[in-house]
Amino acid sequence: QPDQERLSQVGMLLTGCADPSNHEYHVAALQMLEQAKKDVPDFGCYLMLVFKMPDAALNLRQLAGIHLKNTILDLIKAGTLPAVLVSYVQGNILSVLGDPVRECRRIAAGILSSVLSGSAPANWPPLLKSLLQLLDAGNDQSSHAVLQAFQLMCEDHIDVLVGRHPGMDEVLNGMITRFIALFAHSDAEIRRIAINCSRQFILPRPNAFLVNLPTFLQGLLALSKDQSAGVRKEICQALCSLVEVKADFLADPSICQFVIEFLLWTTEHDSDYEVKKEACEFWSSICENQDVPSEILRPYLTP
Repeated sequence: QPDQERLSQVGMLLTGCADPSNHEYHVAALQMLEQAKKDVPDFGCYLMLVFKMPDAALNLRQLAGIHLKNTILDLIKAGTLPAVLVSYVQGNILSVLGDPVRECRRIAAGILSSVLSGSAPANWPPLLKSLLQLLDAGNDQSSHAVLQAFQLMCEDHIDVLVGRHPGMDEVLNGMITRFIALFAHSDAEIRRIAINCSRQFILPRPNAFLVNLPTFLQGLLALSKDQSAGVRKEICQALCSLVEVKADFLADPSICQFVIEFLLWTTEHDSDYEVKKEACEFWSSICENQDVPSEILRPYLTP
């Protein structure tokens, strides 16, 4: 149960930090806030409490969230992250992923990824399962925020996700199948992030990804004419990574033809320069990979 006096003090400090009009008070509030992060073990819990309060001033909520993330990272670096803070954040952060304010959802995704990095891998599966349930049940707002959280995890903690920790294989399979299913989502940004999350598993190649590879490829090819340049760029990056480490996916003649013709067309005709540039990387990768039979490209070479 939070101490109302301490909560009020935290609110006053955040108010001072957010208002630079009184320079002396502003500087003093910042110094006191930084000191409290170090000296008060449950100070982060009060930052979390303010961050999730829907009736608090928006600028104070966002400031509390930013300071909470930085506090977590500083405590992890110092090796002093208290278990009570990890538990409290994990128990409350999911509600903010569905917040109506986009910036709060973005900050919440960053906090979640940060607090996971300070948590033992054995504690990850229950939280990841809760995220998947939120992804299944959520609207586009919360789905976007949950995917952002997954994206940060896949980028920052891929070694833990593929590390074969107890309970992780089942969760990983659930994550990858959900990501692939979202390739067909009506929202282009959700499609883009879903591809980005999925392709983080190409290089480490966990079994959960390999068993879903045919569906992954079909999902990519179905988006070859996507209207979003961001989606097309992700497709090119995924195919480039695949040809570097898993070139045997080109053994299927229909897949091979589709991939080669898609990237040829994209290299020459795509309207977006960044997409064209990513498509060019594919040709460099395929020519440098000695595992790719030369016959694959021969039909497309002109004398």
